[in-house]
Order: sequence, then C-alpha cells, then structure tokens
Amino acid sequence: MKQIDRRTFLKNSVLGLSILGFPNTLSSHSKFPYNKSPNFVIIFLDNAGYDDLNRKACRLIRIPNLSRLAAEGVSMNQFYTSLPFTSSSQAALLTGRHTIRNGIVRTLLPTDEVGLPRTEKTLAELLKRKGYKTAFIGRWYLGNCPNYMPQRFGFDYDYVSLKNYETLFNQKSLIKRYTKEVVNFIKIYRNNPFFVFLTQTIPYIPFESTKDVNNTSKKGFYNDLIEEIDSNVGKILNSLMHLGLKNNTLVIFTGNKALSLLNMKDSGMTSSLTGGEKTALEDNLREPFIARFPGIFPEGVVNNEIGTIMDIFSTCLKSAEIDIPNDRPIDGQNLIPVLQGKSNSKHEFIYYYWKDQLIAIRGGKYKLHFKANSKEWKWEGCEPKELYNFETNQIEVCKFTHQKLHIILRLKKEAERFKAEIAHRRENKELVSKLLNAN
Repeated sequence: MKQIDRRTFLKNSVLGLSILGFPNTLSSHSKFPYNKSPNFVIIFLDNAGYDDLNRKACRLIRIPNLSRLAAEGVSMNQFYTSLPFTSSSQAALLTGRHTIRNGIVRTLLPTDEVGLPRTEKTLAELLKRKGYKTAFIGRWYLGNCPNYMPQRFGFDYDYVSLKNYETLFNQKSLIKRYTKEVVNFIKIYRNNPFFVFLTQTIPYIPFESTKDVNNTSKKGFYNDLIEEIDSNVGKILNSLMHLGLKNNTLVIFTGNKALSLLNMKDSGMTSSLTGGEKTALEDNLREPFIARFPGIFPEGVVNNEIGTIMDIFSTCLKSAEIDIPNDRPIDGQNLIPVLQGKSNSKHEFIYYYWKDQLIAIRGGKYKLHFKANSKEWKWEGCEPKELYNFETNQIEVCKFTHQKLHIILRLKKEAERFKAEIAHRRENKELVSKLLNAN
C-alpha cells in the first residue's frame, strides 16, 4: 500500500485542524517553573467495553503492554461510563459532570450545529490556567462547528478526526498516526507539565480489513485491532520511560462502551456480562480502567470499589493541586485515596440514564432497574422492575422479592430526589431538548 506523507494526509482530511487560527505544528517553549506538577496521559478507546480488555475473560487476546500497565498500577473492575455514547463519555470525562447536567445526552452528529456548552469548565481549561500544555488527539465528538473545537475548551494543540475515516484510511495506520502525535507532543513539552487526551477512533464499525492487520489474534479481526492498540500503548509508555517522565506521569486507560458485534461474522467476541443497547445492564456501561502513578498508586492491584468516568476530572485536578469548581455540581469524585486503598468509594449512588431518562440507580451492592415500554424505549417514571445484587452475582441474575422492599423503596426515593434536582436546576435544558428533538 502506498504510504501517505503527513502533508498529503492533512490536506485531504480534517486531521490536524487549524481552522481556529492555531498552527498545525508544535513549537517549543521555555521550561515551566513548576516541575513537580504531574503530567497526565489519558488513553480512551471508542467501543471497547470491560470484557473486551478483561484479561481473564479474553485470554486469547495478546495485550502485553496493557498487562504491563496493570502490573505497574491499579485496575478497577467496577468502573462505569456516564452514558453509552462517545460524545456523552467525552463530555463527562472533561467536565466531571453527568451528561444530564452538561447536556450531551446523545452522540453529536455532523449535522448538529451545537456542541459542548461553552459555559462548561473542562479539565484541559483548568490545567491550562496553571501552565499545563494540553493536547487533544483522536476523534473529537463534542461539536463539529468552529465554536466547538478542542481549542475552544482549553486545548493548546489538536490533531483530530471529525468523521468515521476508518472507511477511508487504513485503521492500523490511523492508530499509529495518533500515537506518533502523542509521542511528539510529549517530547516537545517534556520540560513542561502536560495533559494529553488520546481518543483512539477504533475499534469501530465498519472495519476495513487490510493486509497490515494479519488476523494474528485468535479471536478475529476486531481483536487484531485491540492488539494493535496495545502495541501503540506500549510506544507511549516507552516514550515516557525513555524521557525520564514515567515517575511523574499519571497514565489512565479506559473506554467508552462495549461494541455490539452480534451481526458480525468475524467478531470472535463473548461476554461474561449481561448487556444490550439502550439498557443499564453491565456490558453496556462497565468499562476497563487502569491507572498508573508510580510512587502514588500501588502496583498490580485490582480495586473492587466503584468509579466513574467523571472521577477522572476530580482526580487529575487534585493531583495537580487545583481547586475543583464549586460554582456548579460536580459528580466526579477524587479517586486518589480509593486507588491507594486508603478509602472506600464516595459514590453513595450511581444514576444510569438513557438520553434524558433515568432508567436505573445503584446504591451499594444493589441496582434497581425501572420499568420501560420496550417498543418506544420510554421509561415509566421510577416504577421498579428488577433489583440486582452485585455481592451475590455481578452478572445481574438476582431478582427482587418483597423481602427487599425497604431497599427498593430507598433506591426509588433517591431516584425521585435526583430527578427533581435535575428538573429544578434546568442546567443546559435547552441543549437537551434540541438534541432530543433533532434526533
């Protein structure tokens, strides 16, 4: 296959945008005075759920670099996205706020003329105020218009895709291009504190089978891409090590949601979790999570506490000794003491939404699902349907009985309270209505 040089690639795609007047090339700056500020590298996969990268569930996939990351850090086996849309997950991670608050209740499409509200305070923006150099690399899902590009939300540099270019470009090559940008950014700003948010655009449908991916895994083409991603994670980790940045860099690896491959012959996928689109079941919302911070987090630990993608916001800010905004509700919690094993999760309740509808709530070891009209995917208020006990079975097969009535009533009451709070605050209500009516 003919190689495409960077200049030609940029000319024919929307990667490396400069539409806001920022250059596509990186420039070096003077040494930042606060060298003790930690660096942050967040690696985010689109359409990769908990079981896709669960080493016990997927032993046939070779992921030595992710295994190394886990061996040098902490893994969480109960880590959740906010809502199973890429736009919603990105918004929740960057704002530390539930999607019902920040307004991104579904995936933003190329035809949408809206994006993440400019009134939201992002992790990149807050880090930049302290002098961090910030970069977004990968697929940007928070708006397609100039007013909603990464550099409007605190990113100094972006190298982004706005569309599904996997059908046009070799997928393996695209993974390498993003990784190269990350490594280059780290090299240039190695004497400055930096924040890199890498969102790999794949695994994604449709797959483009190429000679570059040789079906080397034993579980199909989808997992060949997972192995390729693992290889490129290794390049980033090696770069940090060779530049002497490993001990001062918090690396977080997570994802968005499990990819539904029921109709694909070459998926090779199985799941140990119950799931389904438009549900609050585990396979749709539980995500892989690994955090490595040498000297701060223990090594090779699997943490059983509950975490959410919104927690990354508060965790990074606390690590950088930056105050968490107090002018709005922040749903994310600081995971540092949790990952250190010094504290239990502060999440008393987890609220599961489908778009603007509360479909389930979790409190401790119990999750209560609410009734729904399956034909219209409408949830009927907070009427209980099923109660699950995570302590006895994480695959959610435990049905509630009248003996658990006090638990059901407690969770129902909290769900009603939360819904009333959201209705009262009316945060980004116009955006929510616009997205739902346009879809």
